Amino acid sequence: MMSKIQTKIKSGKKLTSKEETYLKKHNPELYMQYLRIRKMAQCLENQLKHAKSKEEVNDIIFHAFNSISDKDEYKEAIVNALNEVVKDFQHSDAFQKLPDTNEEAMNHKKSTKLPSNEDQDDDFNNLSDSSESEDFDPMTWTPLQDVIDAMPTFEISS
Repeated sequence: MMSKIQTKIKSGKKLTSKEETYLKKHNPELYMQYLRIRKMAQCLENQLKHAKSKEEVNDIIFHAFNSISDKDEYKEAIVNALNEVVKDFQHSDAFQKLPDTNEEAMNHKKSTKLPSNEDQDDDFNNLSDSSESEDFDPMTWTPLQDVIDAMPTFEISS
């Protein structure tokens, strides 16, 4: 069973809970390395899920693979685990829906984030009170304006 588990780890596959328990009991050092590999794969998966464009996805993947040390004895297993995550993500609907470039993502974000204010302005302008004068502008009114209007005025004759 141990050779099967080692083969799975090297190929970047996830272990079943039964295999994890067996590995933890019989080879705790390899189990800790397996957890480290899974943590790296999970981290990459989370970063990919939050990417705003395919260009950003490529940057994330590039940095993930470049961060693996050539001296790491589990490099092959890490690369294979990350490749599994990348392959799964690139076949997902989430990836297919992403814009190609960061610029397209920013343009899309701006267009969806800022709804048209025309409808809101029309609704606001339709609210009229007959007691208000026609020259009243609610956008320039402040409470201080009421205080200023209530103050006495002085006329000085020369």
